[in-house]
Parts: sequence; structure tokens; C-alpha cells
Amino acid sequence: MSITSVTPRSPLLALALLAGSLGATGALASGNLLVNGNAEAGVGSDTGDVVTVPGWTTTAGNFTVNTYNPSFGGPDVDAPGPLDRGLNYFAGGPSVDVSSATQTVDLTPYQAYFSSNPFSFTL
Repeated sequence: MSITSVTPRSPLLALALLAGSLGATGALASGNLLVNGNAEAGVGSDTGDVVTVPGWTTTAGNFTVNTYNPSFGGPDVDAPGPLDRGLNYFAGGPSVDVSSATQTVDLTPYQAYFSSNPFSFTL
């Protein structure tokens, strides 16, 4: 059993909520089910150039991770956003209208939980 994310935004929330609900019941340990779900693994670009994003497979465009750095047009660390942000954020990359990436999450360890606790969500 697995879920493949289509874009890095919606699945992050859905999987984070799923992980939190599983952990709350004690069925399995809680935590982010995504690898590098916060864009902090690896080095973010401080120039706006495309860099490899650990844990993600680019499927279209120039999916990348940038540092909070206004010198190339990105937001600075004081821009509105998450209070617990790190040094990087996911970005679409330069010179394209659409970028996307995927990541497959193996939910096999949760199969027994899903069988006895039906649920649904939309990615």
C-alpha cells in the first residue's frame, strides 16, 4: 500500500495529519511520513538556481529548494509564513510555468490499523 504525492503542498498536510492521528492512538509512532517534507535536507539554492531535492523525484519543470534570501527575488526569513520554518522552502524553479515532484510513502506498516480504523482523505 502506498500514496504517491502529486505536488509537495497538499500531501504534506494530509500525510502530516495522518501521521499525527496514527501516533495519537498509539498504533504506530508519530512523525512526518515524508522524506525531507520540510525542504531542510540538503543544501538550498541561494541564487535561485535549481538544486537536487533529497527525497523527491522531479516530474515536471525545475522543482528545487531555495534559501530564504531576497537577493535573488525570494522571500526573506521575516516574510509571512510558518513560525517553525527552517532555512529553505520548496520552489518551482526558474524559467517554467509549472514544476512538480513526487514521493512514494509505503503505508504497509499501517495496514492493520487501516483495516480496523477506516478513514478517508483527499490529496
